[in-house]
Amino acid sequence: MKKYLVLLSLGLLVQLSCRGYAGKQKEEIGEPIEFLTRQDTAEIVKQTLELKFEKDRVSDWNLSDDTVNIFFRTEVNPKLIPELRGINLILMTREELQQKADKEGDFMAVYLSDPVIDSTKVRISTSTHWVKGKDSKILYLSGGGNELEFIKVNGRWTGKITTSWII
Repeated sequence: MKKYLVLLSLGLLVQLSCRGYAGKQKEEIGEPIEFLTRQDTAEIVKQTLELKFEKDRVSDWNLSDDTVNIFFRTEVNPKLIPELRGINLILMTREELQQKADKEGDFMAVYLSDPVIDSTKVRISTSTHWVKGKDSKILYLSGGGNELEFIKVNGRWTGKITTSWII
């Protein structure tokens, strides 16, 4: 009985630690945010995309035939989308993405939401999903996304991924 209790306790400790409950440090409070300037939005988008495309944070991107040309849809002003080293972001509307899939076949695309202000934080999300051609018979169970949270401290934006999911 003691072995099971120890294992159960250890398992709970590992689970809580992975969720950030064990040994949680005091969270830094950001400056109050009333609105985002173009410069603020551009910096948040830049950091979001850098976090999204570093290492293997793009869910199931290894299934894509083309990992350099990234087809991309966003609600953010296209003029605020930065250039990223080694990645060619090709901005398209939902309709353009669908036309491409109908003509050339299924492919993966990335979506970036508008930033949303929440008092002292800004939240933004990204997702990776398949765009299916009108004649596609394939059912995809892949893709995913991230939600990121940004705070501004001493005039500088810092962000972290707060949630990740896979399909």
